[in-house]
Amino acid sequence: DMSLSLETQTSKAEALKQEKLAMEEATRDHRLSSDKAISELRCLLQEERDRSEIANSKLVKEQGAHRQLSAELTESKETIAELQAISNQANERMKSLEDKCQYLITDCENKDSTIIKLEDDLAKIHESKSLLEHELETLKSEMESERNNFLVNCQKNDESMKQLEDDLAKSHGSNS
Repeated sequence: DMSLSLETQTSKAEALKQEKLAMEEATRDHRLSSDKAISELRCLLQEERDRSEIANSKLVKEQGAHRQLSAELTESKETIAELQAISNQANERMKSLEDKCQYLITDCENKDSTIIKLEDDLAKIHESKSLLEHELETLKSEMESERNNFLVNCQKNDESMKQLEDDLAKSHGSNS
């Protein structure tokens, strides 16, 4: 009875030993597969970290580019505002010049009409002068003619006076 019990105990012990070995092997297999899974997860995690770093790097670059574009846009808006101001000033100057030109054109037109009027007046003055010169010539010739007549009459008078004096002298002579 004792030997049976020993045999049973031995077989139980053997069974336990086998079970322990099986458990150790299962544990070892589990650890191996766990290590492999952990290793794979670490690889995946590293890949994710790498991808994340690349993405972050791209994001930083994009943010930098965006900031630069924003700055350029602001600068561009300022430049546009400055150019608009310059354009407005140029337009005002143009308007001022156009007004001055219009004033000068009007002034020239007024002066032209004044010159035409003065030329007309001058022509009339020349006409009047010609008429006056003609009248003066006529008067001169009339006065010359009258003077000649006067001189002729004076001479005739002188001759008549002389004749009278001679006649008087003769009559005195015949009376005495």
